Amino acid sequence: MEMALNSSSWASGLGIFLPWRYAGKRTTKGLRNHEKHTKQRNYESMNRENDTLLYRELSYEIVGACFDAFLDRGPDQKERVYQRAVAVHLRGRNVRFREQVRYPLIADGVKISSQILDFVVEDKVVLELKARHRFLKFDYEQVRRYLTQEDYQLGILVRFSTNGT
Repeated sequence: MEMALNSSSWASGLGIFLPWRYAGKRTTKGLRNHEKHTKQRNYESMNRENDTLLYRELSYEIVGACFDAFLDRGPDQKERVYQRAVAVHLRGRNVRFREQVRYPLIADGVKISSQILDFVVEDKVVLELKARHRFLKFDYEQVRRYLTQEDYQLGILVRFSTNGT
């Protein structure tokens, strides 16, 4: 499973692009003094960035629901199966969401087509799921288009694959 958009850090070993930075414990043993101070400044600035994240707690709940869905269903499932599992886990976390939300595409005031969002969570976050081995450029563009056309500020793109979440 991978996450993207409004993101800043790869979580090693999981292939997840998270919508927040990792703020784990840093060790400076064996570093020269100036390296130690530089690491400390970087760590402090990272923590400041974490304080300004959009919908921090909601993002954690969404990501947790996606992980739980993958753990329940395992690899090699169709996107629809993961979508149903994520819905179950979002409900279990008491998170409000709408599933398979249809929005019209309008050109010069005329509806020309429609787009379907996998999830709109708490009317704040777009959650798009993919069940494939890698993201395509189109996937990023799709979520970015949803964000700009529908005035959402945060989009999370999740990829479920045989390699994990």
